[in-house]
Amino acid sequence: MSKTAPALASALIPYPQTPSSARAWIRAHGLCQTELARRIGVSRLIVVDLLRGQLKGHRGDAHRAAIALGLKADPDTLDLKRDSTGRRKPAERRAAA
Repeated sequence: MSKTAPALASALIPYPQTPSSARAWIRAHGLCQTELARRIGVSRLIVVDLLRGQLKGHRGDAHRAAIALGLKADPDTLDLKRDSTGRRKPAERRAAA
């Protein structure tokens, strides 16, 4: 895999996971965190911090890694109901608040 290769497009570990269940899945499948980070295309420290629960994965590489680790749902696969402007419909906005 080259340094410029894109990260995995979908989750590597099935969603939903907690940090501890993701860590158990990694061990059960014989992977180390370094190899997993390499497959995802992020720093090992990002994977470590996500699995410790110290990083939430809100943006950038951390967000991409959280999706691959099953800690967050992939927004591309969610069935979001949006209006023509791309905003959530009013009932969903009230429920989200």
